[in-house]
Amino acid sequence: MKNLWAILAISSIYLGGCAFSSISHGTELTEKDLESIKPGITTKKDIYRTFGEPTKSLENGSLLFYSWTRGDQQAFLGMGATDTVTKSLMIEFDSENIVKDHRLTRGSPVGSN
Repeated sequence: MKNLWAILAISSIYLGGCAFSSISHGTELTEKDLESIKPGITTKKDIYRTFGEPTKSLENGSLLFYSWTRGDQQAFLGMGATDTVTKSLMIEFDSENIVKDHRLTRGSPVGSN
């Protein structure tokens, strides 16, 4: 019986050190939404309608940035790992608030596994 209690105590300590969580930031950037961006045609209003408020705005609004991150975090006894997917979209506008250029980057944030 003592062995059973010892196993239960060790198991509870072992399992008590585990943690799992999900990461969710931003609105997902879908391929369909990205295909709707047409340089020389798409307006800033169109971009706001499709993507909402940007994550960041620079140059008096002539550069808008959107980011999206999804993933999982696991931790075991103080050691952890993060598995994330990140997409960042940069949109540049001309003086008439028409899309001049846009770029999408995909990857994981620096420091994640």
